[in-house]
Amino acid sequence: EKREKKRQSILSRLYTMTPAQKLVLAQKGNKTVRSALIRDHNRVVATTAIRNPGITEAEIISVAMSRSVVDDVIRIICTNREWTRSYAVKKALVENPKTPIAYSLRFLSSLRKQDLKHIAQNKNIPTAVATAAKKMLERSGN
Repeated sequence: EKREKKRQSILSRLYTMTPAQKLVLAQKGNKTVRSALIRDHNRVVATTAIRNPGITEAEIISVAMSRSVVDDVIRIICTNREWTRSYAVKKALVENPKTPIAYSLRFLSSLRKQDLKHIAQNKNIPTAVATAAKKMLERSGN
């Protein structure tokens, strides 16, 4: 039995864990574990995983682009000043339909014209964000 458990992949073991076990792992886990637990349906587990001290900017960008994460995780990324200094994070958040509109509108003003054009035409984002992008483009002369 011990050999079989060791052979199981990390991800398959996560499915058999209790939420309490997942919380402990979310605080200390490696990149593979974090990426799986950030997408966990349990909000507490997901928010604990995003607050893991070992998380990298590349992971934050991929989470910000993901539409399968819990809203609370997106909100945590939006409110973290260190992460939102990155242009790629801001762009990913604006393009994610789960991002609260207030945050999307705030980050919209720091995007490049090319990205604003893409956002203005994107049908997968809230209408208010697309409209605001169109208005910004009109004001700038495009």
